[in-house]
This record gives sequence, structure tokens and C-alpha cells, in this order.
Amino acid sequence: MVDRMAAERQFAGKVFAAIRTWLAAVRDAVHRAWLELSGKFDTHAVAVTQPLWDGLVGDLQGELEAVAHAEFDSVAGIPDARQLTLIQGVLAESRVYLARVPLEVQNDLQRLISSSVAVGRTPDQIERAVDAFLDATGSENWQGRAKTIAATEVHRMANAATQAAAMYLSNTRQVAYDKSWRTRHDDRVRATHVAADGQTVPLNSKFLVGDSLMLYPGDPEAPASEVVSCRCSMIIKERSVT
Repeated sequence: MVDRMAAERQFAGKVFAAIRTWLAAVRDAVHRAWLELSGKFDTHAVAVTQPLWDGLVGDLQGELEAVAHAEFDSVAGIPDARQLTLIQGVLAESRVYLARVPLEVQNDLQRLISSSVAVGRTPDQIERAVDAFLDATGSENWQGRAKTIAATEVHRMANAATQAAAMYLSNTRQVAYDKSWRTRHDDRVRATHVAADGQTVPLNSKFLVGDSLMLYPGDPEAPASEVVSCRCSMIIKERSVT
């Protein structure tokens, strides 16, 4: 299997690099609007940077596809996973998730400015606060966001590829498989996933995790509370005949 933790670390670095590139453009756009509006902030200036972010997301999608390709190959023993419907669907979901980052940042920026005005900060003070917020290296905020994105997307993609590979093997070999949920067994695992640890179901069935049905850990159809930063995986086994 793919070394998922190493892939997660590598992807987090690339996500952070993308964020840093994009934030530089956001700062320019926000400052330009500040000057044009004579000292008033237009948080919608973030929206003009969406095409840049979308291009960066396209590069990140290539990295995730490579993770899926390697995981599929390691499970199924064949190298071509790129045309499989399940994997392509998850990549599309990932693109939608990542594309929302500018809107999330725009909303964060609006809250920052509104709260600053509410407590009586001066325009200069607000400007410095906005600069600090948009500084990729000024706090742990952006690195933390990159790590969250990486953990969510790398493990989601690897698990989707595991599911797809097992389905491929089941269909080509006419063999029935079961899958078992496996956590990282550390203190970062959320309670619902601790409860799901070891749960075994038929390959094409869904796990019951909390109140959600999930085809695999990270399933994008599940609520964010069950998938964000999830590092769980699956064990695939040929069903025993008794």
C-alpha cells in the first residue's frame, strides 16, 4: 500500500505553497481595492483571484490522482486507475471542496473586519490586521489549513482507490470480498471512528459510522464531521467460505 502519511506530508507542503502563491495575489487585490475606495475594504476583491486559485487546484488534483493511481496499482496489481468512475467522481468532489477556499477566506476576512469595526479599531489598525491575516507565514493558521486539506484529501483518495481496486478484483476474479474499517489507533481518532474500528461489511456495502453510512473512510457523501482530517483506512479480505 501507499505510504499515506508520507504522501500526506508531501501534499501538505504543496497545498501550503499554493496557498502562499494565492495569498500574495489576494493581498494585492485587497490593497488595490482599499486604495480605490479611499480606505474602505472590499472583501469581494478576493473573488477576482478565483481563476488563479482554480489553476493551482488543477495542479493539486494531479497530485491526488497520482496517489489514487499508486494505491490502485498496489491493491489490484495493474497501473491504470485513471478512467475508473469511482476515482474520477472523488476527484471531482475534491475539486469542488478545494474551489471553495476563496469564498471561505472572503467570509473569514469579512468577519475580521466587522469585528474590528465593532470594537472601534481605526482604519490603519484594521489594515494591519488584514495584512497579518493574509500573511501565509505570519501564523500557524495557513499551515494548519494546508495540513487539514492534505489529511482529508490524501486519505480520502487512497481509500476510494482501495475500494475501486477491490471492486475490480471482485469483478475480474468473481471472488467475494469483505472490508474492515481501521483507525490509526491514536488519541486523534474521533469517537465515532473509534466505535467503527474493526467493523466488517461486504465490499459493496456501507459502514455505519455514527449516524452516517459510508462506502469508505473519507466518503464525500458523508458529513464533514466524519471526513475532515480522517486518516482511517480499510482492510480488504477475501470472504471465507464456511
